[in-house]
Amino acid sequence: MGEKISLQIESTVDERQYIMSPHPTACVPVSEEAVSHEEPAVAEESLSELVERAVEELRVELKAELETQVRRVQNDLQAELQSEIQRERGLENDAQIKKP
Repeated sequence: MGEKISLQIESTVDERQYIMSPHPTACVPVSEEAVSHEEPAVAEESLSELVERAVEELRVELKAELETQVRRVQNDLQAELQSEIQRERGLENDAQIKKP
């Protein structure tokens, strides 16, 4: 059971081998203004404004997700309640049929 298996792989020096494919190079479009080295680009909004906007967008996203989950739970509870009501009605009908 304790056999050792040796694996030999032949490859040429010119051939590159990747276990995973290399990451693609990111290409970001650059405006002409940012390329000039004379004046640094000025942000239109302050850091606090950017953070505030990001937090607000996250708040909206989380609120929408929460509302979706609330609707899903309400629908599940309503379906369960309807099923329970129908089951109870079925039991009542059975009891009435069995009465002499």
